[in-house]
Amino acid sequence: MSNLYTFGNKDGIELTARVYSIASDKPAILYFHGGGLLCGEKDDLPKAYIQKFLDSGHPFITFDYRLAPEVGLPDLYTDVQDAVNWFQANFEQIGLTHHRFIYFGRSAGAYLTFLAAKDDSLPKPEKMIAFYGYPRLDIDTFSSKTYQHITLIPKALVDGIIGDKPVVYGPIHKRYALYLHARQTGTWISSLFHDPTTNVNNYQLSDEDLHKLPPTFIAQSRTDSDVPFYVSGTLHSQIPNSELFVVDQGEHDFDRDPSNPLAIEAYEKAIAFCME
Repeated sequence: MSNLYTFGNKDGIELTARVYSIASDKPAILYFHGGGLLCGEKDDLPKAYIQKFLDSGHPFITFDYRLAPEVGLPDLYTDVQDAVNWFQANFEQIGLTHHRFIYFGRSAGAYLTFLAAKDDSLPKPEKMIAFYGYPRLDIDTFSSKTYQHITLIPKALVDGIIGDKPVVYGPIHKRYALYLHARQTGTWISSLFHDPTTNVNNYQLSDEDLHKLPPTFIAQSRTDSDVPFYVSGTLHSQIPNSELFVVDQGEHDFDRDPSNPLAIEAYEKAIAFCME
């Protein structure tokens, strides 16, 4: 059972958090969804995985954030800041006895949690879980033309998807074309920044930043077609007290199917890492 709370209101839309609250002294899991920052929604994680965290004693909270390109990354990231600050200020109202927490993000959601962990204006997590995430935007394949083997998405279709107002709900079947087009044309990074003078380095982690991160559980497939596998190796080598779970063969979101034995193992090991 979960409850929905509003943690912000921007551009005339509510930003909400879904709270799975349980009586526990263990850190809450603060979850941010993936989707290339262009699509996705806070309830994308299969309930079977959420239940595993709850069964282990971890409250679980999922958050909205506004999506690009209707909103640029600098504004989008303020939603993450607001979500974390809201949790810290309202943990008692949502049924928790403490404000200890662990970040959990998948793909772009992991990227957002890396930014948040670096952010000195925010409270620090005890640990982190990063499934097929990345700490930087200047990865070579992110700005090159990829997915050329898939039918090219016409710009007219993309223009028809992008709304006049920001959105927080971007189901894959409706907005994946935005991401695919951005990767096919090599414009994904530029789609995240409305102001071309923005210093992109403000939205990346340096090696020094990685050295300062808390213990982190990292999971990725060697055959990930979205995020190069070497990124996880870099994270593992740079983050102290990190653990790397490798799937030899699997798609980017190898955990899409909660009945996949490797996905189940990944979550069980992530939870065990949280409890160490």
